[in-house]
Order: sequence, then C-alpha cells, then structure tokens
Amino acid sequence: MKYTDAIGYLSNYSLDSRYLDGMIFNKLGIEKSFLNGNKVEANFKSMYLNISDYQFNHTYLYNDFKSWNNSFNAAFSHPYKYFKGNGTIKIDARAAALSKDFNYSWIGLEAINNNKLGKTYLKTRFFARAMAGQNIPFMSAMQLGGANNEQMLESKYSRSRGIIPDDWANLSNNSGHFQMGGNLNLRGYSDYLATNNNETDTFYIFNGKNGTSVNLEWDFTQVFNIKMSQLAKYIKLNTYLFSDAGMLWNDNGNSGIRADAGFGTLWNLQLPKRAKAEPLQVRVDFPFFLNRIPVGETDYLAFRWQIGLQKAF
Repeated sequence: MKYTDAIGYLSNYSLDSRYLDGMIFNKLGIEKSFLNGNKVEANFKSMYLNISDYQFNHTYLYNDFKSWNNSFNAAFSHPYKYFKGNGTIKIDARAAALSKDFNYSWIGLEAINNNKLGKTYLKTRFFARAMAGQNIPFMSAMQLGGANNEQMLESKYSRSRGIIPDDWANLSNNSGHFQMGGNLNLRGYSDYLATNNNETDTFYIFNGKNGTSVNLEWDFTQVFNIKMSQLAKYIKLNTYLFSDAGMLWNDNGNSGIRADAGFGTLWNLQLPKRAKAEPLQVRVDFPFFLNRIPVGETDYLAFRWQIGLQKAF
C-alpha cells in the first residue's frame, strides 16, 4: 500500500506499507520543497526479513533475518546551475531507532554534476559516507561494487529470484555479471569478494562502514546519432565511456584504491503506466580495465561484461 497527500504548500506526507517477498516494510515520511529547488526529507523506516535466505536473490543476509532494521532518516538536497552545466548536492543521515537488534548511524554526501561538452556530456558523481556502530545489518552496509542489499530489496526488479540468474547475484572470487547502481558504484568490482592484507592477515573488503568514490561517464550518444526508428517511443539508447575509483574501510582495514574503466550502453525502457513501476534502465557495461585484479587473473586489461539495472547518477 502506497499513499501520498499534501499537507501544505509544496509539502506532502507519504505512507508505504507492504509484506512482499518475505519482507515486512513500513515507511512514514514527510517532504518539503522550496521555490529555489531545495528539498528536505525525513522519514521513519522499518524492515524485517521473515523468510529463509534462499527466497531472496542475495547472499550474506543471514544476520539480518528475523531482526528489525528500524531507522530515522533525514536528507537535504540542493540543485544548482553553472556555465554549460548543472548539478545536485545531497546530504543524508540515518540513526537506528526503536529496535534492540541493530545499533548504527551514518552521515553521507553525494554530488552529481552534468557538463555539456559540444555534442557530448560529461557526468560526474562524488560519493562519501561514514558509518558508526558495532552491529550494522549487512543489508545496510556499504558495498564496493554497487547498491547494497537494502536498495536491491526495495526494487521489484532485483529483490527476488526470477529476473536475475542466481549465479549472477551471488558473491564470488571473480568480477560479477550483474550490477545495480549505488553506493561506491565501482562497476568492475560488483559481486566480487575483494580482499586485502594488513600486517597479520588477509581479510575481505567487499563491504564496510566508511567509503568514498568518484564516478565519471562521458556520454557521446549524439556524436553518432543512433536512430531507433519506431522503437524510439519505447526505448532510448545512450552510449558512454566510464571510469570509477574509490576506497572502502571496514573494521579490519581498507580496500586500497580500486579503479575500473570501460565502455557501456544504457537502455531506457518506457513501461506502461499500469505497471506502476519505476522506469527501467538496463545497462550493458564492459569494465575492460581493473587496477587490482582477482586472484587467478593475470591481465589488468581484459574482456569483462555485466548487465546492470538502474543508474547511480
């Protein structure tokens, strides 16, 4: 059940409540917009995973089952324009509340910019988040390669088995073939069990508590002006070069600087209104370059591919 209504000038409240695919989800929020484009949001969010791991299209959620992940969330976003470009900066914060199962908080910043360069566009994203707490749900922890499980469990395209093959969604010792935009968004490290070394041991660093990244995309769609004829009403195609770089920290140490680069295509699919779903964006990305390769690989420049859902920016 979703419901939204106005409570004043440029203000509204919303209620989202459902039991779907084994997750009890409730969210009550308010939102205030301003004439200059600024927006303030606040909400209380509650999530509870009620069924066993194999029902979801994600692994490593064991500690999150039959536990209440409740939190108060707030965000402020500010749009701006400049010569041949525009952008948005967003600051968000979270604090766990009304549950004894988890105890954590975070504060984050995201800045997205779009710059016109002749017939091309240079898109940039800066992301940083700092988390505190000793009992952080895996679904809400930061991820090196893309969206965390909380974001994926909220999307009808990625939360359950059926659309994404199981072996694409599971973590492994190689670069994965599925990626969903979000978090650090280092595409070449999606679903990869990244490791690093400290003075005494080797540890996993595919998820963590603190992290920062920079993502770049150079969209050159209009240079080639690809025609989609009659399909243009339903499908929009974009082509781009991309590069990502960032670092992630957990209690054991950091990931070191990880970077990737490659070529990608974005397919924006226009869904019928009766679907009542977010617009579907399908990406086919080729992260040819990795600066730190998985164990067993020998080439930093190699053919790698992945199918992605939604964009981080």
